[in-house]
Amino acid sequence: RLGFPGVAYNTVPRLDRKTPPVFAAVSTEDDVTSYEENTRPYLEACRRHGVKTELVYANMGPHGHPMSDLWTSPCEAWLR
Repeated sequence: RLGFPGVAYNTVPRLDRKTPPVFAAVSTEDDVTSYEENTRPYLEACRRHGVKTELVYANMGPHGHPMSDLWTSPCEAWLR
């Protein structure tokens, strides 16, 4: 994995209670970045600051996965 965006562009230290709610759709097949290296630390930091989060973590294909009901339906419900 490339580990994008990398340490230089890590946004976790910039999070605070004013961070907007986060909906994350992450594929288990992403070959560019990983849930463990990027999404999980980001969501954990959001939660520590009381920021609402929602995660869909499923087999959705490689990085840049297409629109699919696996994540678009939960996203639509979350937005309501």
